[in-house]
Amino acid sequence: MGYKALVTLDLPGARTEQRKTFYDVLVEEKWIKIINLDTAWKIIFQDGGTRNGSISAIINDMKKAKEKT
Repeated sequence: MGYKALVTLDLPGARTEQRKTFYDVLVEEKWIKIINLDTAWKIIFQDGGTRNGSISAIINDMKKAKEKT
């Protein structure tokens, strides 16, 4: 099993539309919203990936989502 990540997001000052756009990007990047937790998201990376590769992917996904808002 590959690496797993759990991220909680605090988007202070974000409008509803910005939040939706941010979350839409996460879904596109295969993040899964954790039910009953408003700001928690998880992702499971494929086997064979590295820790650094997983961290880089998380950072890139968050940057991509931020750039689209």
